[in-house]
Formats: sequence, C-alpha cells, structure tokens
Amino acid sequence: MWYSAVEEKDVSTTYDAVISLKEKMIKHVLNGRWFCSVLDEAYNNKSLWDDGES
Repeated sequence: MWYSAVEEKDVSTTYDAVISLKEKMIKHVLNGRWFCSVLDEAYNNKSLWDDGES
C-alpha cells in the first residue's frame, strides 16, 4: 500500500473571517494609495495625507 508523505492541512475558513481580513486589508494596506480612492470613500477611510489641519 502506498502512503503520501504530504500532510493534509485544514484550509477551511469562515465567510466572516474572509470578510474581516478583506476589511483589514482595505483599511490598513490599501488606504491612501492613489488607485484606491473609490475604496477609501466607500469604507470612510481617513486620508493618510490629511493631518487634520486645514
């Protein structure tokens, strides 16, 4: 009998975990990038370039 040397990993995750990670990526990684202005507006991300003094 042949056995695989590769260990199976549980890669399942919940929908909520995926959505949570997506929101973290949008707010903390993509925030302020020139190509993400639509995402910043949709998620009400604070501008990284605005120091609050106008």
